[in-house]
Amino acid sequence: MSTKTSGATGNKKSLGRATLLAGALGAAVLGTEFARAEESGGMFIRVDNDILAGTDRGYTSGFQVGFASATVARFDDPLLPASLRSIDRKLAWLQPRGFGENNVTFAFGQAMFTPSDWSRTEPDPLDRPYAGILLASITFNGRDSRSMRSTTLDIGIVGPAALAEQTQNFVHRLLGSNQFRGWDHQLSNEPAFRVLHQRFERWDLSSTRGVADLTVHYGGSIGNTLTFANAGAELRIGKNLPDNFGTAPTLPYGENMGPTHWTGSPRRPSIHGYLAVDARAVLHNITLDGNTWRDSASVDREPFVGELALGVALYWRGWQTTLARNYRTKEYATETRDAKFGSLTFRRGIAWP
Repeated sequence: MSTKTSGATGNKKSLGRATLLAGALGAAVLGTEFARAEESGGMFIRVDNDILAGTDRGYTSGFQVGFASATVARFDDPLLPASLRSIDRKLAWLQPRGFGENNVTFAFGQAMFTPSDWSRTEPDPLDRPYAGILLASITFNGRDSRSMRSTTLDIGIVGPAALAEQTQNFVHRLLGSNQFRGWDHQLSNEPAFRVLHQRFERWDLSSTRGVADLTVHYGGSIGNTLTFANAGAELRIGKNLPDNFGTAPTLPYGENMGPTHWTGSPRRPSIHGYLAVDARAVLHNITLDGNTWRDSASVDREPFVGELALGVALYWRGWQTTLARNYRTKEYATETRDAKFGSLTFRRGIAWP
């Protein structure tokens, strides 16, 4: 164990209600004009919370909001606004090549990590540090009928400036819950940077498209927040599966908002379930290893991590709602139990201006 140096579980029913309230608010915010997916962009909001899985530790809470551009033939397509085309030119090194269908996704999110014991004012050297991360992301996606490439650039901040403590304390005061007492010992401020690249291949498992499919993914991430290599797969079974490359919103490939085709009419309800797995060889995780350039709390990171995600998704009239549960193997040597958390995601197709 490293020795670098640097509330409460609360009312669980109240936290659960708060998570559902946030999801409902997101649904209201995303209630814009629907257009067919192949002619439109999209918006999404995701709320993660371990209270949905009956725990209160580790990756305890997070949210992400963002939007995807329309599908275009090129990243300099005149259909995209001039400001977006200007950004695309500056980040051309991130863009996939040789695909006829492309889009760009922007996202903004916050994540917070806490130890198991909310009551300690001094950090437990055997438990993970308090940490908050605030990130802005841009993702470039390119696809054909059976494959997709996706590259994401994350830029943000780790530490008190990420406002994780204030976010948690505000919600707990609002709900009359106890406060976590160890935030004074969270990781120090540090710029956050990461590049994530993933590749996807999909196969239909039935003679009729949209009933069952299998998508494999592989790639890696490099940066001071997360550095890993990974591979995995996702199995989907249901009705009128969307012609994209997976539904799971919380595995390392992030919010999967690449160009999407639809089977059947988008005004007919469609439901499917999925099971996704991912295996990672982790070389660095700032929330476990601590700050890069200064002393901070830390724990001994496990070099290999596995994750299983189970969920169900409902599509109807341009909406997609996904309810998921994730199970993750131990991420550090002294972790007493595997982690689990729930996730609620709303996506909405929108007409591109």
